[in-house]
Amino acid sequence: MVYSNEEFKEWLRLEEAKKAKKRIIAKRKFATYIKKYQTDRYKTDDKFRLDRNTSRSIRRSLKNAEEFKENHWKLLLGYTLKELKERLISTIPNCCTWQDYINGELELDHIRPVRFFKYTNKNDAEFKVSWGLKNLRLLPKKINRVKSGSLYLYNKADCLPCLR
Repeated sequence: MVYSNEEFKEWLRLEEAKKAKKRIIAKRKFATYIKKYQTDRYKTDDKFRLDRNTSRSIRRSLKNAEEFKENHWKLLLGYTLKELKERLISTIPNCCTWQDYINGELELDHIRPVRFFKYTNKNDAEFKVSWGLKNLRLLPKKINRVKSGSLYLYNKADCLPCLR
């Protein structure tokens, strides 16, 4: 069967719509899988739970410094919110600002990834090293996701606008 130009365009549009629908369904299935995996891991993996809670608490403190008074992490890690903020600001890539972190375009990164440290509770020495000031920095979200637990060496001067 021979299609006219208009018929072919309509067929192509329908095929693209079918593919888009399949992608949406696959994305939802994957999101459901990840959520269940992380929920189960949170319940069973002490290190994962400790890292998740510490990260969440620090993020809340940095974004809502005046509103969020519960800063238990400061007692655990031995530095203040001011010291942490100064450290993170000093690591911001040249093309970014602190507001980019607030807006979610930058993420907190562990220079030496958490998976390289062996700890199970907040009293382990390696926990404090893992979450220490010298091991934390801010990276653009996409670069941090590409780094994903590797020892990727990122230079502060390297700001790849194409990844933003």
